[in-house]
Amino acid sequence: MKTFLKYFSLISVLLLVSSLSFAQGQNGRGACLDNYMMSYYKIKPGHYDEWMELFKKWHLPVIEYDVEAQGLADYKFFAASGHALDPDFDFMGMYVFHGTPQSYDGERLTRPALITQLFGDQMDEFLAGERRRWELTEKHWDTRFLQMDPYQEPFSVFQPIFTECN
Repeated sequence: MKTFLKYFSLISVLLLVSSLSFAQGQNGRGACLDNYMMSYYKIKPGHYDEWMELFKKWHLPVIEYDVEAQGLADYKFFAASGHALDPDFDFMGMYVFHGTPQSYDGERLTRPALITQLFGDQMDEFLAGERRRWELTEKHWDTRFLQMDPYQEPFSVFQPIFTECN
């Protein structure tokens, strides 16, 4: 029973600390600045080119629509450079949003409507291509980043800041 309580206490503290660190970026920082989302992809070895072709054919048109519809300011795609003992990812996509991603108020198609518009006459091929791309993806995660201005006082991830965006 003591062992259980010790592990339960440790897990509780870790969960509390991790939730506090997640909340740090929600203090109002970066409200008027661009913010970013990074998408990381770890691909099965030897299948990089196949994955990239599938990405380009079936996923890039969706991203391009987001840029054209002004919900997304910019998108860039990166490959890891050099060698590492245990790289966590092979490719990274960087999405740039003006202000907060939720601040876009224009007319946009829903994801199902967009996929149908782009690939409606090729839906079976689209589904097969996306299935294959995800079969080749060993790991994937998205991380959002808020841009911070080091000259804005107070420069803190804890203290709330109230900012009027121009």
